[in-house]
Amino acid sequence: MRPPAILTRNGRSDSSLVLNAALDDGPVVVKTVYTIAPDKEAPFLKAIGQVRLSRLRTGATQWGLFKDGETPHQFVELYVVSSWEEHLRQHGERQSGTDQQYDEAADAFSDSSPETSHLIVSRCRSSTIEAPLSEVGANFR
Repeated sequence: MRPPAILTRNGRSDSSLVLNAALDDGPVVVKTVYTIAPDKEAPFLKAIGQVRLSRLRTGATQWGLFKDGETPHQFVELYVVSSWEEHLRQHGERQSGTDQQYDEAADAFSDSSPETSHLIVSRCRSSTIEAPLSEVGANFR
């Protein structure tokens, strides 16, 4: 069974999701890449600060913004939610009109439409391979 669709940043159903994730699968890392011109960097950083607060308010347990070392005008937003169901709730019952305005304000500074992907944890069979998320992202806030 295909997981329930989520709405993309522009309000359409995301038909690119092909993973059959259960609602309790997680954690989920959401990755959004923004391309920001140097003259827009300062206002983008101000806008993304509001997005950060929105993500944390609606269920993210960790949030970070990173500048791509190979592509200096790209910023990568990463945040973690505990499960696929929690992420679905972020886009549904928890997101307010103000949260949507914050997303749109940050998106407006990107030269191209921001690209979002969803990384759902893959469980390894060997306990020597799988590290708890708390160890992997200890400084990821």
